[in-house]
Amino acid sequence: LIEVVAHVLRGETENGLALLRPPGHHCGHSRAGGFCLLNSVAIAAAAARQQFGLQRVAIVDWDVHHGDGTQEIFYADPNVLYISIHRHEHAPGAFYTSALDAAEAVPGKLQCVGRGAGEGQTVNIPFPFSEDAYSDTDYQVLMDHVVLPVLAEFAPELVLVSAGFDAAQRDPANEGTFAVTPAGYAQLTHSLKQMAGGRLVLALEGGYGPFLPQCVEACLRVLQGEAPAAPRSSMMQPNTISLVR
Repeated sequence: LIEVVAHVLRGETENGLALLRPPGHHCGHSRAGGFCLLNSVAIAAAAARQQFGLQRVAIVDWDVHHGDGTQEIFYADPNVLYISIHRHEHAPGAFYTSALDAAEAVPGKLQCVGRGAGEGQTVNIPFPFSEDAYSDTDYQVLMDHVVLPVLAEFAPELVLVSAGFDAAQRDPANEGTFAVTPAGYAQLTHSLKQMAGGRLVLALEGGYGPFLPQCVEACLRVLQGEAPAAPRSSMMQPNTISLVR
């Protein structure tokens, strides 16, 4: 991942995608967690700043689980913007990482916005449980009305994506509460390409279902310049409207 980022920042390629395993976004400063041993995206963000002198790096995490490790690492850092779209429930043990309740902050909670100099640089967008699956429409509405405006204000020099595909349709990790399609992920990628002069790098996080290969391929095709296919049109969930407000 560091090598891909370096190629992008040296102008040798416009963007990139790193196929990594195991995932990394649950790994914090000094702890592993959630099958994550190294937080690859966090390490790549730090390397971009140290090796290339970047002042503003954005991380967008669309894995269905909250990247509690990434939030911890950059919680007080004004130079790294962390945005996470994830499933979140307040009952301890209801859904990882909602079970990691702490006295100071529940990871992934809407009110977790950063600390000290980093206040305002953590943006959590938590989907509550829903009997009806969240779809392409819900994700694109949040992208258009929350993620992109926040990114535009921050003006990142590089956008890294913790690209977990476990919010995809029929992925066992989301327990049937999400149904994002390959076309939906392609559209999200297309939207993020508009930021940071196109300097965009995706890094695989979660994703365990039958549509993982198609989701990765759809994003890769957009990175290579293809127009995204039209995502599936569906009714937006009332919870999504509340998150936008």
